Amino acid sequence: VWLAQQLHPDSPVYNIAQYTVIDGLIDATVFEAALRQVIDEADTLRLQFVDSNDGLRQRIGAPAWSMPVLDLTSEADPQAAAQAWMRTDYEQSVDLLQGSLFQYALLKVAPEQWFWYQRYHHIMMDGYGQYLIAQRVAHVYSALCAGNEPASCTLGSVLTLLESDAQYQTSAQREKDEAYWFKHCAHWPEPATLASRAAPALQQRLRQTADLATQWVDDYVLDAGRLAQFLSAALAAYLHRMTGAQDVVFGFPVTARLGADWHIPGMVANTVPLRFRFEPEINLVSLMRQAAKEIQSALQYQRYPSEALQRQLGLAPGQSLLGIKVNVMPFDYALSFGG
Repeated sequence: VWLAQQLHPDSPVYNIAQYTVIDGLIDATVFEAALRQVIDEADTLRLQFVDSNDGLRQRIGAPAWSMPVLDLTSEADPQAAAQAWMRTDYEQSVDLLQGSLFQYALLKVAPEQWFWYQRYHHIMMDGYGQYLIAQRVAHVYSALCAGNEPASCTLGSVLTLLESDAQYQTSAQREKDEAYWFKHCAHWPEPATLASRAAPALQQRLRQTADLATQWVDDYVLDAGRLAQFLSAALAAYLHRMTGAQDVVFGFPVTARLGADWHIPGMVANTVPLRFRFEPEINLVSLMRQAAKEIQSALQYQRYPSEALQRQLGLAPGQSLLGIKVNVMPFDYALSFGG
């Protein structure tokens, strides 16, 4: 990520962001106090890069930051104004050597409705890490509103992540993971794609959003695991229909956290490859079985980095292992901010 950002310093492609709709009254001063406490607790948020004579280094510092609070209730369309403000921030490139790698804002869109906006650079935070931060901010804010001392912080240190990774690099588990993927990805097909060429690195994002009626998927989505299987099988079927590929492969992002790492916000996520084989008269049930088997096997070996796998397989420059990705993030936020 560091090298890619240096090659394209003006690209916002590694920004990740989300907003939480909060229904009710919010005290912005208390909210900022809660944020400051969480930033003090979570050293991942205070990571800074230093480009020294000894090479690139990271340190835990004290980045300067502020939280904009915008009252947009006088706008003709407050929600549209909030979306526009967030989109503008989201498309700003980040200088990894200057300033903080995160941004927060509170946007008031109705007398009793707020948007809490979070944006991070992907080099220091992944989707599950965002969830951990949001959960802790909600807990601290609620405690402060009630005049109570917040419960002890359970977020782990980024130093623990570094130690865990160092141990993994020399472990027998890494050898097992590597052996599994090397065998699984032998004779790997070229990923099917609907695009005629790769998008430029500086290309702004195009977003299309659609909501599925719950009755469409209720029969298949009994839990988060089934949801991932269902969406993977559905995309595999679509790619097969549109391209005629008999072997359909794509990437499946995973949290890649085990043990104590589950409680540490940071950039830990990995992407594992999934493969679907199509036979005549195949149906959704068969595809769901394939998806279940592929995902369950991949999760056992999810920690092995996809970049290392590409190198081990000796893929030519420009040759892709993963292609399209299906990212299912079934984190149940269930946040409460002082009621």
